[in-house]
Amino acid sequence: MKKLIFTALSLSSFVFAQNITYKIDGKEYEGYYKSPSKNAPLVYMVHDWDGITDYEIKRADMLNELGYAVFAVDLYGKGIRPTALEDKKTMTKSLYENRSEMRKRLDVGLEEAKN
Repeated sequence: MKKLIFTALSLSSFVFAQNITYKIDGKEYEGYYKSPSKNAPLVYMVHDWDGITDYEIKRADMLNELGYAVFAVDLYGKGIRPTALEDKKTMTKSLYENRSEMRKRLDVGLEEAKN
C-alpha cells in the first residue's frame, strides 16, 4: 500500500505589508506596500492631502481582501504628514504648482511599486 502525504498551503495566509523607503534626488520617501499573494495584481494608490495615514492603510486592507496588492506612493517625503489645515494646503499647492516635480515623484514611486 502506498502512502500519500498531502500538504495544503492556503494562499490567503500569505499577507505581506511593509513601508518601502526610496530616494528621489537624495531625499527619502516612504511608501506603503501590502500584498495578499505573490502574484496579486497591483493597485497604485495616491494619498490624500495629509500624506499616507491610517486611512490609506485601511483602504489597502480593503483592496487586499479583494485580492489586490497595493502600493501607496509618498508624494511629500519620509515622515512628512501634515496635520494642520494650512500645512495640508501648502503641501498640496506646492505639487499642483510644480507638475513636473509631482510627475517625477509619481513616476519614481511607480518604479518602486513595480519592484
